Amino acid sequence: MGPLQRALRAWGLLCGAAFAVLLLALFCASHGASVTTLLEEGPTRTLACSLTGPFDASFLVAPEDAGSLVSEGAVTVLFRPGCPDCEAVEHLFPTAGALWVSTRSPAGAALTASVGATEVPAYLTRATDGSIASITLDAALSMAAEKSEGGNPCRM
Repeated sequence: MGPLQRALRAWGLLCGAAFAVLLLALFCASHGASVTTLLEEGPTRTLACSLTGPFDASFLVAPEDAGSLVSEGAVTVLFRPGCPDCEAVEHLFPTAGALWVSTRSPAGAALTASVGATEVPAYLTRATDGSIASITLDAALSMAAEKSEGGNPCRM
């Protein structure tokens, strides 16, 4: 193998590794992780949070459209990847019963600021007058169960 072939092979490996890192970063971002999460939690914990955590509904949502993440009769949960309290309540919500929004995403940060949430998890819904209201965990679980029962045809 000549020097050119070795250089091309090394270049191919480098490009493959860079592509794998890009895909991993995209996957983590779609589950609410950010560079801040990586710095605070470390790479192993960030990956674990991404593998086991909820999908971030604010992924690819512009900050100015953050209000659209909260709708009437539905629950939106503000969470932070790696938050033990958030992880503790995640399994309480039925599949498709709530929309999870990471406070680390640009849209999630905008929504958090607009409602004045200071702690996570925070449970939100849109009131009949169009305003965004904070609700209790019990109310959120009740709304999520109702939504899940009526809107999930694959439920057994």
